[in-house]
Amino acid sequence: MATQKINNTFIVSEQGDTLKNLLTIDPTDKNTSSGIGRFKDLKITNTSDQPVELQIDVKDFSTNDVAASGNVINTTLCYNESIMFPHSKLFLYTANQSAGFKTGTGGDGATATFLYPTQTGITDSGATVGTNYSSGGTTLAVSDGDVFKINDYIKIENEVLKVTAIATNTLTVEGAQLGTSAANHSSSTQINLFYINEQSDGTTFVKTNARGFYSANNFVGQGRNTAMPMGIVPGSVAIQLASPAYQEFGLTDQTSNTDTGLAASTIFSFNITPDNASSATQINFTTDATNTNWGGANGVLEKINEQFEDNFKSGTFVHLPIIEIINGDIRVSSGSRINKGTTAQSSAMLLAAPSSGTSIFGQKRIPAIGDINTPVTSKLAGNDKSRANEFIFDNGKGLLSGSIGSGKINYETGAFELNTLPNATFNVSAYFNSALSGESTADRDNYIRSISAKSLNPFRDATIRIEAEDLGIDDSSPEALFEGSYR
Repeated sequence: MATQKINNTFIVSEQGDTLKNLLTIDPTDKNTSSGIGRFKDLKITNTSDQPVELQIDVKDFSTNDVAASGNVINTTLCYNESIMFPHSKLFLYTANQSAGFKTGTGGDGATATFLYPTQTGITDSGATVGTNYSSGGTTLAVSDGDVFKINDYIKIENEVLKVTAIATNTLTVEGAQLGTSAANHSSSTQINLFYINEQSDGTTFVKTNARGFYSANNFVGQGRNTAMPMGIVPGSVAIQLASPAYQEFGLTDQTSNTDTGLAASTIFSFNITPDNASSATQINFTTDATNTNWGGANGVLEKINEQFEDNFKSGTFVHLPIIEIINGDIRVSSGSRINKGTTAQSSAMLLAAPSSGTSIFGQKRIPAIGDINTPVTSKLAGNDKSRANEFIFDNGKGLLSGSIGSGKINYETGAFELNTLPNATFNVSAYFNSALSGESTADRDNYIRSISAKSLNPFRDATIRIEAEDLGIDDSSPEALFEGSYR
């Protein structure tokens, strides 16, 4: 992708009802000699003493490929006055209604609440196989090609295929993707959008992998439609990760320098059942000869965490738990943030007295096992605005960020990537399928068409400077766009 800086100066005269065209915007083209495609930071400045009339050509927003009617916005610019547009998305819409909040089907305002992705990683696209597809074929006829985007992974029965090109209702595909086998598929068979983690570590449900990465070519099936409008509304995305399950001792005011009261150079034990393991694991650790505090070198927490790590490395633990001081209490947390809505395979934590040996519980200041706090299950923040620090938000320009992670999103396709906490399921929220969804494209009529101007005085010309950056992107490749880079 090649960007191009635009910095042109135009002389404009008074021409009655006619204005001089200064710039043409066309999302189907890029870096053209007569205009620009998608741009950022368009600045229009009157560099002369003569005031001018400025005209911005826009369209009424339309749906279902209905031709939009044209309109213009008119204003004046005096000496050294400027108008700036950060991007080309500008259109006319129904008065007193939000263009980013669609009511009705397909993009309902209910998306203001968080959606728990279907953990199978598939959702019905709304399209079906057109004519019988033969195993290994490179073209797939579908009932409606509008819902699909280039680079999509789709699932038909048990086969995952990748879409590499689209020609109306014919998809060019690569079959047998992501470890699946090629197969025949009969006409009228349902086609699903597929969003199991492409950075998978072998799991078969939707979550970040063991390194905290997640990527998919659609926004868990949202923002797709069989007709315009479609896509994700920039600035509307929120993602929240599940918290780990944990169990606390029920202590207060504990610090790393607090003495546990445990005898030095002594073996202590307890049982732990993390993440719904089939059986408990006994943890045996030996206190240090000189440091029986919770923290510090060779402290009790370090000794226990070493045992956790040994069991994780040996494969006894699927995920690595941790013991630490949280809010003055001793907390043992799961190494996963998996919340699947059911107990099975979800993050869990259960502590118990050991099967043998000397229990850590009931020693000195440490409560007996029957007196420690009950386990806390994995949770999601839900629709709690006060917990926004636990969310990942988009900035309206394709970037995701928050205290717990970062990433990218393509508003046109919904493709997104996360770099966040490991082994975590998540909820998503976004507005979609509205007038503000997606990119500025020709078939949406949602972009500035042209800039025109004329001098307001028949006896004096004016000069207009136009500055912009052509992003070098056109409608032939919106599917690959991630904030100016190809996915």
